[in-house]
Amino acid sequence: MNASVAVPTLLPDRLLRALVAIADQSLDVGASEERLLCVVVDRISDVLGDRSTAWLPGSGPDEVGTSASCHPAAVQAELEAAPVGRIEAPWLTEHGYAEALVVPVGAQGRVIGTLAVTRAADRPAFTETEVEIVTAIGDMAGVAVYGSRIRQATMISLEEVRSQAAVVEQVSEALVACDADNLIVNWNAGAERLYGYSSSEAIGCHAFALLATRFFPDEGPEMAVEEVLAQVATLGEWHGELRERAADGAPLVVMSSMTGTGGAGLISVNRDVTGQRQEEHRAMHDALTGLPNRRLLDTRLYEAIARACRSGKALAVAFVDLDGFKPVNDTYGHAAGDAVLVGVANRLLGAVRRTDTVGRLGGDEFLVILEEAGTMEHIRQTTARIGTAVAEAIEVDGVTVQVGASLGVAVVEQPGAATIDAEALLHTADTAMYAAKQARSGAVFSVLP
Repeated sequence: MNASVAVPTLLPDRLLRALVAIADQSLDVGASEERLLCVVVDRISDVLGDRSTAWLPGSGPDEVGTSASCHPAAVQAELEAAPVGRIEAPWLTEHGYAEALVVPVGAQGRVIGTLAVTRAADRPAFTETEVEIVTAIGDMAGVAVYGSRIRQATMISLEEVRSQAAVVEQVSEALVACDADNLIVNWNAGAERLYGYSSSEAIGCHAFALLATRFFPDEGPEMAVEEVLAQVATLGEWHGELRERAADGAPLVVMSSMTGTGGAGLISVNRDVTGQRQEEHRAMHDALTGLPNRRLLDTRLYEAIARACRSGKALAVAFVDLDGFKPVNDTYGHAAGDAVLVGVANRLLGAVRRTDTVGRLGGDEFLVILEEAGTMEHIRQTTARIGTAVAEAIEVDGVTVQVGASLGVAVVEQPGAATIDAEALLHTADTAMYAAKQARSGAVFSVLP
């Protein structure tokens, strides 16, 4: 504090004791402002033998102030409204006072209240030394109140910080705070539980490098970290799914909500959904090949139809049925048959683009959804590539086996021109596949109007 106290040239012992008492009271952390004012009023009575009123107004028009007084309520009210200086007024005479001395109570160059002292009519007027004494006590009172307020505000701030820290530690989700360089500055207990790194191990590390983070928004393809950070900087937030690695290398799927901190970094609240995603994956994927099952294929087909209708780009659906699979299964057993199905699944994935969908309908039947399929020539090239990939020999337990594929392909060249019915599309592809199987032609194409 830079506050100063104007001390009289002549410092009586009683004044020194008064100032010490006020200072001592101000050091009591639990002392209220009212208690401080009471000490001021009492010390003036000890030093000068006069009555006094100390007043700290409220900070707002509707806020009641704090006061301590030795005067009747009527006199106190007049004193609180009086200007600074020596006062002689009829209302003082009416109550048996010759004059009043009003001085400011202030600190840091700012007036925060007033101190008023009345001199009884049968006593001599205030001397200059007494004016200096009252002024010194007023200054000390201001310093005491100001210091008390600073300590109280500091204690409240520290308590708020402690409370916030406690809340952060109690949050079950992982809370990770990063600075502008994406270095971790806060890592709560939830983050320790989720990722397996202690706070001391994580703080100071690059968050996304430490966790090998990949970003998947709620809608759309995977995003680069630069894109995510740019969105946080412009929109203030990002929501999506993170694919990460724990300290022991285990893969994690995490739902994340990131919030910017005014250009100085970000705060990420993360929730582990690894188990949930695994359950969802098992429910929507074929247990043997890992490909989408019929349930997920239906969803993917409806989504592909919707995108095709919006874009107007060609859509093709291919039923793939294996030729010669039953003899392999009968001759070498179900384990060999399963190995062939897994091999075929991988070859189908390698024959199409990542944006296309390959799924298993059941048995030795597969479905391929080709989005933005291009011209009929492009579609024929893709189906030929599928047939060639499936026909390659497969080695199973030291035995080389070979299967073929019959494809039935339903094509919508101009989506949007007419309503596309998903069931009709599948039925058309299925019918074309049986035609290809009977004709041993490899593939049959059917173009829907």
